[in-house]
Amino acid sequence: MSRGRLPQSAIEDLLREDEEESESELSDHGSETSDHIIAEEPRSAEESNCSDSEEDDLPLSEINSYFTGRDKVTKWQKSNNNRVRRQVQNILTEDAGIRRNGVGVTTFTEAWSLFISENIIEKVVRCTNEFIQKKTPSYNRIRDCKPTDAVEIRALLGLLYIAGSLKASHANLEDLYSSDGTGIPIFPTTMSVKRVKFLLNSLRFDDATTRQARRTLDKAAPIREVLDMFTQNCLLPYSVGENVVIDEMMVGFRGKCPFRQYMKSKPDKYGI
Repeated sequence: MSRGRLPQSAIEDLLREDEEESESELSDHGSETSDHIIAEEPRSAEESNCSDSEEDDLPLSEINSYFTGRDKVTKWQKSNNNRVRRQVQNILTEDAGIRRNGVGVTTFTEAWSLFISENIIEKVVRCTNEFIQKKTPSYNRIRDCKPTDAVEIRALLGLLYIAGSLKASHANLEDLYSSDGTGIPIFPTTMSVKRVKFLLNSLRFDDATTRQARRTLDKAAPIREVLDMFTQNCLLPYSVGENVVIDEMMVGFRGKCPFRQYMKSKPDKYGI
């Protein structure tokens, strides 16, 4: 089979069609590119305008003085703030250690007396005797409600310390006086169980005649004066220095108390 040759006119027509197709492809690609550029131009211009305006509003020194957080709002300063004059009550002029009041203490009783001082004991004795005197008419025998003194109050506190050290603070008081070998011998030799119950029921720490007026301003009014004296005594024997951290602690308590707190997250949800 012999191959025929295309006429010259047919060849020219084919070349013309190829040129027209290539021109149309170029025009279509150019229009898409221009459309794409036109669509993105407003966005980039807006972003650049915003960034330019923000930078124009802030001086360069201020921009370089902080780091911006991920939220684009929080600012972290690169340097510490300028120091201001420290308040007088925050200036410590002594090192940590024992103060003059605590020098020369050699026994446990002397150390204890630095915190539970004589004026606290006298206050408790006076307020307790005032309460005992008011309820004396309700007793048939005077010896069942005789007044107390500083020696007896110290003995009572000592029994409470012993019960706590032996993990018997929640034990029945009658069990501590048991004579079958399960009790604590020092309890009956110190005072009778009846007297201990009477004193625990009669302990008072404030003047009952002014308590109602003070309670309107202070829920801790029944113990406020003794508590303040104890707090002041804690500051006298020892200086903690400047490197100290003080945290709160809640003591579990479910009794009747006007300043009892409830905290759901604590192991003991009720306490003071």
